[in-house]
Amino acid sequence: MAGFFDRFFKKTEAGGEKHLQFDEVPGCLDRETKDAGAKIESAAKDARSAAVAGIKEIEEKIRNLEKTEISELSHPHPKVRQTALKSRANFITSMNKTLSTELPEDPDQLYNVLVELIRSFSNNMRRQGKYLHPTFPEEMKDLKSSLDIVGRALNTMTKDLKPSVELREKINKAREDYEKISSAANELRTIDGDAVKYERRIESLNKTRVDLESEKKSILSSGDYLEYESILKEIDSLKEEKSEVSVRYGSLLLACDNVLRKTAYIADKNGDKKISEKMNYLVMLLHSGEKKDSADASELYRELYPYINETISENETIIKTKHEAQLFSSANLFISQLGEICDAYSGTMSDLDSAEKRLSALGINEKLSGLDKKVSDIESELEKIRYELDTGRSRKESLADSIPAIIEELKDLLSEIEGRDVFIEGDWKDLARET
Repeated sequence: MAGFFDRFFKKTEAGGEKHLQFDEVPGCLDRETKDAGAKIESAAKDARSAAVAGIKEIEEKIRNLEKTEISELSHPHPKVRQTALKSRANFITSMNKTLSTELPEDPDQLYNVLVELIRSFSNNMRRQGKYLHPTFPEEMKDLKSSLDIVGRALNTMTKDLKPSVELREKINKAREDYEKISSAANELRTIDGDAVKYERRIESLNKTRVDLESEKKSILSSGDYLEYESILKEIDSLKEEKSEVSVRYGSLLLACDNVLRKTAYIADKNGDKKISEKMNYLVMLLHSGEKKDSADASELYRELYPYINETISENETIIKTKHEAQLFSSANLFISQLGEICDAYSGTMSDLDSAEKRLSALGINEKLSGLDKKVSDIESELEKIRYELDTGRSRKESLADSIPAIIEELKDLLSEIEGRDVFIEGDWKDLARET
């Protein structure tokens, strides 16, 4: 890579060569643009003067053509004379319309106008003009010679403009190359500046993360955390108790549900609507999920037990298991089991609520979650920064690969523009700081 840059960055004192610093390129191109523009304007000015002179001759000859009489001397055939008479008016109108075109001084506009002017002259000569040649051969020949003056003015302008126009195109291409190099230098400076900011941010984030990890370590070794762990174990134990009580309650419901529902069905079938409604309400209470207080269900069960016992006596097939038979053998047995389970559940829930309040009061979970969230946010930001740094490095490599070829092209263009070897000195990466 070093050898590549040496070819056009090294200084050479040999005569005929030109040496430019990167920041001198725009000025050089501006001077060349001015010189090329002056040559273009000069060629356009000469062409315009020649075209104006030709147009004046054409106007004069059109006036003469309009005044010329058409007689037997013009042409012996009457139809030819008649055709010429009709065509002359149209031809003169078309030519005068074309001749009224203003010739601009701007070179680009002048060139386009002259092209259109000559095209219009040619069309007029081919269309209406062809009918005038038999009658006015000398006049039309003379007019053609004046039209050629405008044509030669355009040809001369085209020939004179060609080197300057080509030079201007090279200048524009060289300016594009320079802008690409300048833009790349600015982009490189931005990437380097961002990299410095990112590195500082990484350092700050890592320091913050160390502080957060230290704070977390301090919490984990504190007396409050030991108490926090103890309460967590207590809560886990209470949740197991709650689950066991719920299982016992489910077993009790399973044992009584069949008998109660069939008793309600029999009551409804026998016309005891109130008994049936109360039985269904009792089933609903037992299935409501509220196991903290068994008072309502126990009271209603005690009220309905005589009917339940009587129904069982009259319909022995209602009872399916020994457990069901034992459970409904007396009113107090079911009520006793229901109350025991509900009291156990209520006590467990009370202890669980108390433990969770003590746990919340310590604030350990919130502190640890907050610290973990901050560390997670830092990791996310670090990941984004690493991505930006990788992208910047990749872009720098891309610029390092592409810019030398553009510099070489710029050097070649400048050499063609100057007509001698041009060497660009300095480091293109410094261009952003110099401009």
